[in-house]
Amino acid sequence: MKVGDFVGWSDIEGNREPTVPAGIILDIEQHSAMGEFDNNYNVYLVLLQHNGGLSWEHGSDLVVMYESR
Repeated sequence: MKVGDFVGWSDIEGNREPTVPAGIILDIEQHSAMGEFDNNYNVYLVLLQHNGGLSWEHGSDLVVMYESR
């Protein structure tokens, strides 16, 4: 995922069809996980479609619906 992509909520429960739109990615922050796993992960600042608000979301919660060029 990258800045400008339009994303939706990932289907965690297996009963959502089609994907519910979330919004457009405005910024990405990379974080280093502390502890035994020591993996990096990204959080995404999303301009929400349903209310125009801003929200930081984990990449595992999102799926790309439309890619920016």
